[in-house]
Amino acid sequence: MVVPSTTASPVTAAKQFACGAKGQKSCPMQGWMKSVLGPATSSGDPEKLAKALAYVATKPPPGMGEWVTISNDGVAKAKAGDIEGAKTSCKKCHDLYKDTYKRTLRDSPW
Repeated sequence: MVVPSTTASPVTAAKQFACGAKGQKSCPMQGWMKSVLGPATSSGDPEKLAKALAYVATKPPPGMGEWVTISNDGVAKAKAGDIEGAKTSCKKCHDLYKDTYKRTLRDSPW
């Protein structure tokens, strides 16, 4: 006769952050994105955007294997004057990694 287990597996609480939510200070990368990459994107200045995306390429978080490739693709597009193409690389990275980053790494140094 098999006796069912009475031990429940522990539930892991969601990580709480002291940054990033409404009413809180910006998290490190979030603040940088708002103060540097956002303005570079909206400026229409390909050199400024390429420089910002090149910086992003130097900061790959663990487990986000396409981060550097996507960022460098954006750099190449910005340098070629393709601002919309560079923005597409931002969207691709956000689609792949934003939710995971926000859930696990949002308070990491940038």
